[in-house]
Amino acid sequence: MWRRSLIEREKLEWRRMASLMSLTYNINRGKNKKMSVSDFFPFDEEISDEELKTNEDVENLAAQVERLKGSIANHNNDGKQTE
Repeated sequence: MWRRSLIEREKLEWRRMASLMSLTYNINRGKNKKMSVSDFFPFDEEISDEELKTNEDVENLAAQVERLKGSIANHNNDGKQTE
């Protein structure tokens, strides 16, 4: 569980960085090819730029993040697992 949370945390950081890199590239690209977030994301899984289309999609993602943060916090309490 601990290892999986570290990997997910690393992926989250890379998603943020890939988003910033994509934004920066596309702002300054001129007539070059448009690049998406998935072009900068180094992990095997695909990231769709179309995933978050509605406010409900964003709210669901935020709820997932909060659950993950709560799970990590529970596992970090003095090495004790709490539910």
